[in-house]
Amino acid sequence: MGTISSGGFGNFIAGSQFTSAIQGSGSYNVVQGGTYNKITSGSNSGVFGGNNNTCSHNNSVILAGANQSSLQTNEVVMPNARITNYASLNFSGDTAAAAGGVQLGQLYHDNGAVRIRIT
Repeated sequence: MGTISSGGFGNFIAGSQFTSAIQGSGSYNVVQGGTYNKITSGSNSGVFGGNNNTCSHNNSVILAGANQSSLQTNEVVMPNARITNYASLNFSGDTAAAAGGVQLGQLYHDNGAVRIRIT
């Protein structure tokens, strides 16, 4: 059972069990799934799945995991990530990655070494 004890508006809790909650005065927050997750303050934030996660900054999102917390505004917290199309993202530098369709800021690899396209 989720609870919303907020002075804000546009907050939403769906599919959460036990004491998932949105607290404080933030607006447009969402807790989706999981157990014991909460948003304690801030706006435009969300917790999606997992358990015992706390989001307490504006524009922050926690994606699954357990015992995770947002530490700053404008962040995405995810305890683990997996790139399933890694085989097609092997390029020998930013120029080749750009020619292959990798966007600025997107991850790719150069024979197994992880890179971020910056040019």
